[in-house]
Amino acid sequence: MNSHKLWPGNGDVFLIKTDAGGGLVWAKAYGSSSYEEAALQIKNSKDGNFLLSGYSLGSSNGQDEMIMKVDENGKLLFNKVYGTSSDESAVSVIDLPDSSIYTSGGTSSYIASIFSKYDKNGNLKWCKMYDQNQHIFTSNILYDPAKKVFNTVFIKSGPGHMGIMRSDTSGKVIFTKIYGPIIGSGYYTDGTGSYMAQISSGFALNYTTSVFGAGSTDFFFAKVDTSASNSNSCYISPETTSVLDFTSSIGNHTYSFTTSSANPQSGSGMSSASANVKDSFLCTPFVASFNLPNTCVGQKAQFYDSSYYNPVSWSWNFGDAGSSSNTSNLRNPTHTYSNSGSYKVTLTSSSSSETDNVSRTLTIYPLPVIAPWAQNATKNTVSFVPQDTSIGKFKWYFGDPDSDSSPNKEPTFTYPPGKGKYLVKLFVTSKYGCVSEKTDSVLITNSGINLQKTNADWIQIFPNPFSGITNINYTLESPGKVNITIYDLTGKQVAELKNGMYAAASYSEVFDATKCHCPQGVYILKMTVNDEVYTARIENMR
Repeated sequence: MNSHKLWPGNGDVFLIKTDAGGGLVWAKAYGSSSYEEAALQIKNSKDGNFLLSGYSLGSSNGQDEMIMKVDENGKLLFNKVYGTSSDESAVSVIDLPDSSIYTSGGTSSYIASIFSKYDKNGNLKWCKMYDQNQHIFTSNILYDPAKKVFNTVFIKSGPGHMGIMRSDTSGKVIFTKIYGPIIGSGYYTDGTGSYMAQISSGFALNYTTSVFGAGSTDFFFAKVDTSASNSNSCYISPETTSVLDFTSSIGNHTYSFTTSSANPQSGSGMSSASANVKDSFLCTPFVASFNLPNTCVGQKAQFYDSSYYNPVSWSWNFGDAGSSSNTSNLRNPTHTYSNSGSYKVTLTSSSSSETDNVSRTLTIYPLPVIAPWAQNATKNTVSFVPQDTSIGKFKWYFGDPDSDSSPNKEPTFTYPPGKGKYLVKLFVTSKYGCVSEKTDSVLITNSGINLQKTNADWIQIFPNPFSGITNINYTLESPGKVNITIYDLTGKQVAELKNGMYAAASYSEVFDATKCHCPQGVYILKMTVNDEVYTARIENMR
């Protein structure tokens, strides 16, 4: 956000606005001919504009902290410069709903952090200095509106530890905590790349370090709870922080900025490198975690453990109180939910020395409901008319292997001449990816199509398509001769699942494509019950 000797002065604030696709909307430079300016952070302000914080460097006052506000078109609304004859900078900026503005930064001559408050126009209200001769600077302010406190990253001098300072809106310190042991030589961090993000369970921190011996500069990452602690971790130390009212030492060194438009050229290109992760230098906190597999009723929900570090045992509760298989001790278990809705899934995992648990809400989506459809026939041509076409994406199979499917919601299909009964299947995929199927039949007679009700819901093939194995479930209302045979598309018989006389009952057959060495592809199931013939298209995906 700064340029050097390109615009109004020696080095100036350079601000670019782009559209969502990265196209340039405008580019502007801000500064003067007598000073060097740099912006270190930009944030959206509560009034829809932009706040910038950084520093101004001049010959008479040294380096001073600077704040700016510009509107969405790049118009400068105000710029303010404050400091001593020493060196100060504003590393981070934030504003609150009451329009007050706060910056965090440091003063290098005093080796201390500074925290400043301004009114909505950038006029200084107060400035506090923390731990003179002990801090490098504070940065990355986060505000907690529920607690009405600031959480600010600070860098401690000497070994260069990173920490969190919590203060109220008057700058009074509530606590400070530092992270990381002193290991080897070099700085734990010089502040480069220090960052803190607020997450639902606390804060995530990262910064750079050179003490681990994994290269000249490496990343360090830590996670702490809302009190800036982690009960499973080590090297977290509370500290006492001294506060000095620094307001009287700060002078108003504001001067006028010139705004200039710019026309930068855009480039392209990106390089990447693999990270060399090292975690053996610290006592690592153990954290339970898992991936959440939102799925559909009747399908296996596959859970994958992602606990860290080195889990050795797992205890799952799937939140399905009515199920006989509601718990598991497997690392990556599955569970099938019979009803749609929300379920609280809990994992308790352990390493050799620590235990943690985590709960997450799983959503099981319902299957689309397919109502019986109407069939209108003219000679050998049938029109299929569903009751509701809004339930998802449709896929029809008409039972004719030569021309068998349609994605249309209200399709028309012409059957070949000759007697026979065709199984018509409709698959509907909901917006959640859940699939239902319904089967009916079309009876071909010598005079054409007979649309007497020949409901074939008594035969179900599930799943279809399938991966290696599928099930054929059917019910005989009366005793009869049954033959079930599978053919490939060349007409070659590849399997016979049943052949003989059977009593009235419900039956279930399994077609295992691996036993007949049947490769991936489409097959025809032919089922003969007494003199009636049913055909259906099935597809092996593996």
